Amino acid sequence: MNRFVILSLIMSISFFNTVYTQQHSLDHITSLHQLTTLSQKGDWKIAKQKDGVSIKYRTLRFKNSLKTRELSIDFTVSSATDSILHYIKSPLKIQQWNKNFREIDILQDQDSTWISHTLYDIPYPFSQQDLVALHEIKNTDTAVYISSRAKPDYIPLLKDTTREKFHFEQWKITPLSGHKTAVTFSVVSIASSNIPRFIKDPIIQQRLLNSFLNLKNALNHDEKSDSDF
Repeated sequence: MNRFVILSLIMSISFFNTVYTQQHSLDHITSLHQLTTLSQKGDWKIAKQKDGVSIKYRTLRFKNSLKTRELSIDFTVSSATDSILHYIKSPLKIQQWNKNFREIDILQDQDSTWISHTLYDIPYPFSQQDLVALHEIKNTDTAVYISSRAKPDYIPLLKDTTREKFHFEQWKITPLSGHKTAVTFSVVSIASSNIPRFIKDPIIQQRLLNSFLNLKNALNHDEKSDSDF
């Protein structure tokens, strides 16, 4: 066995051990808040913004080995918390504003806790993906939080579809003065990809921006319609 083969085997074993360690550590993470608390955090950088909706990123380094990014989207609306929650939870409402989803189903619903299955509408050349997630609502004195995490083993895998295993989300809904409400959506999705970031980032960012502009406009429209009566 020559030196090159031995070196390749050592590198393969090292890579396998690193990936296993990272995944084993992530198995114990139950929320985005916990993940970001345990990570070294970079500065936020705005990637795209339009009509009061901003998309920004920051780097996270977890356990000194796994480097990923957290995405956050911010906007303000003239809507009540209950209305915003309806647009976040209802499959019918979600598909009205978020064109990144092909199908959404609620698999289990206990009011403030529910499990959903989402089949993404992924453009070429990306592979098809789905997500099974547990969502939990928590009320505090100043805001309402919806925390979500992947539950990949809850239902059988779909053919020719990659299921997200490490996916963490959080919605923060904060009432402001003057009948305004601040909404922040944050997400970390950890998955391998062979497509360079400079190719996929502009596509993903534009689709996200369009969807959240749809959400903002729909919420403001509903509030205006209610105030007309």
